[in-house]
Amino acid sequence: MSQTGQEERHLTPHSSLLSSISSGFVEGDQIDEMALAQERKQNFQSACTLKALSPVLEVVAHEKLNGMPDGEAADLAREIVLICRRQSSEVCVALELAEESVAWGRSYFAGAIAEQIAKIWPQARKKALTINWSKGLCEVAKPLLMKGIPPSWKNTDLSVSLSATTMTAMQSLMQQYDIFTMFHRNREDVQERFSSLLISESMRQVDFVTETFPLSDDSKCSLAQSLIKNGGGILSSLWEARARMAVTAYQNRANDAEKKQYRSNGFPLEDLEASFIDQMEVLGRLSVKSMNIARGAEQQEHSTSAGMT
Repeated sequence: MSQTGQEERHLTPHSSLLSSISSGFVEGDQIDEMALAQERKQNFQSACTLKALSPVLEVVAHEKLNGMPDGEAADLAREIVLICRRQSSEVCVALELAEESVAWGRSYFAGAIAEQIAKIWPQARKKALTINWSKGLCEVAKPLLMKGIPPSWKNTDLSVSLSATTMTAMQSLMQQYDIFTMFHRNREDVQERFSSLLISESMRQVDFVTETFPLSDDSKCSLAQSLIKNGGGILSSLWEARARMAVTAYQNRANDAEKKQYRSNGFPLEDLEASFIDQMEVLGRLSVKSMNIARGAEQQEHSTSAGMT
């Protein structure tokens, strides 16, 4: 359980190796450092493999409920896995991941792509397999890897997982954008504008929280992912609400000159951005409050245990 009270994803499970390292680590000991790094990669890749299989099984279960024979379902599962592997490799090449990072990068992005396929499968069915998910992921991930995250996270599993989380979060916003663009017709510009806003505000709130509660890089990444996921939902809801207001304004209140202005420049998005920043600040304050509550509970439990001894 993280200090926010939410379940925290541990990239490295406890083990005898990790216990011995954490209890007797000597700074500069390259053997221990290499062993830890190797185990971390193996655990990360195993977790990613399981994560990728879950949405594939979800798709297969959906099709079997609709009468697909076992043989066809098995073929479909293999096809999805191959597509995810191929496209995740394309992402690693496009992002120029270091050679030692490609294996876990490919594993993680395959899981992210599988999640996207499963998410739209009930409506899109096999059309989901024709989408170039790697292109969309790179559009979000590449700027993120170049700027906006701590330098110590560059080209690590933290940066990869954060990039994939951002892609998933942005998918919710872009679905609302596709319903009504509010006359902002350059999709890539909108995606870049709001992915940059999403990650910058999430990291700003991570900094805000760590001013009170110092966190490890893993915990910071876990908090950032939680903020990004929630932030994606906030952006989606705000876009939907603004789009409804825009339709009403355009149809019922705008004169010909205003309609021309909207069609040429799009509806203003500054209010949407300001509302998003306000709501992210609320999330940051709630994170601090939940950590304070968790700390108080831990102290109370410690005091109770000490009194019983």
